[in-house]
Amino acid sequence: MQYFESPSYAEYCKRVNGSDMKHMGMITSDELALLFREVKLPQDSQILDMGCGAGHISAALAEHYSSFVIGVDFDDDAILYAKGAFQDNTSLEFTQLDYNEVKYDDVSFDMICFIDSLYFTFTREKLRAMLDKCLKMLKPHGRLVVFWTNLPQMFEMEEPASGNTQVGMWGTDNNVTVKAIELTEAHRQFWQKAHSEAVAMENTLKAELPEMWEDFMNERILLKGLCEKGNNGGIYRWLYIFIKQ
Repeated sequence: MQYFESPSYAEYCKRVNGSDMKHMGMITSDELALLFREVKLPQDSQILDMGCGAGHISAALAEHYSSFVIGVDFDDDAILYAKGAFQDNTSLEFTQLDYNEVKYDDVSFDMICFIDSLYFTFTREKLRAMLDKCLKMLKPHGRLVVFWTNLPQMFEMEEPASGNTQVGMWGTDNNVTVKAIELTEAHRQFWQKAHSEAVAMENTLKAELPEMWEDFMNERILLKGLCEKGNNGGIYRWLYIFIKQ
């Protein structure tokens, strides 16, 4: 069984994220609402959701903005699910692809989103190349949205600040206008809750998702520990909204 087919994982998402969007990342309902408040788009905008997973966040974007959304993800099972779940929604299109290989025409999109997915570029060079490509694909005044958590293994600088992450440094180096909103405290609380709910639901989650359970739980143990470090080596989180001039 895949995570997006699991009733227990759906319940876990409701408890931790605030709603069941079948999302393997960390965005919460409150963070999605923040995005909607901070970014205004005209109706019939074109949106690219990079790392869309099972497609439920793409659907939320399409509904909120009355826009057309293309969702891209490397996971063919997730894309197959999304295509089936939203087959009657003409505002959505899903494509299975390593998004490092994404190629759309320049000046195509009003907004491009990385909702806890930009990490999967895996290297500084690929991250920067991806952001360069996205900036070209944006229309004038378009928005490039990145939810980013600063982790020790994510090739960050030691001093935590929005301008010191790989995402922030790219924006500075390219002189891109940006609004950075810190989400650290709420994110640390999120991971505490994510761990406690995983422990509480261990039996059902493990039974339905035995192949992913160990990695799933180890991640929550690791991040709970990092959260407990506070500002002394812990994790930080920002929402970056870059604006193309």
